[in-house]
Amino acid sequence: MLGLDRYQFGDFDCVESWVSLCLLAFVYLEWYRRQMLAESAGNAAEQRRWRWQRSHGLCLAVRQDLEEEELRLLQQRLRTPEGVAQLQEMLRRAVQKEYRKAS
Repeated sequence: MLGLDRYQFGDFDCVESWVSLCLLAFVYLEWYRRQMLAESAGNAAEQRRWRWQRSHGLCLAVRQDLEEEELRLLQQRLRTPEGVAQLQEMLRRAVQKEYRKAS
């Protein structure tokens, strides 16, 4: 799940770096689990859920949290004309120059 099985490097230093990144991701997910366990103190069902969650489920939970945060930020920016202009500029820059509409 963390990509350890996906490396395709011939150089040992590259393999070592890839393994280190996978381990770092795993440590982050375990830290995230601890945070969620602490936040769900007093709720036995949530405590059980986070205690038994595995790497795949933790990855999905982190992804969902990030998506929710991005949606909150979009919603916040869409409330003002300045925020809308900022979003339009960000979208414009996201498209490669050769594919941009002429202004």
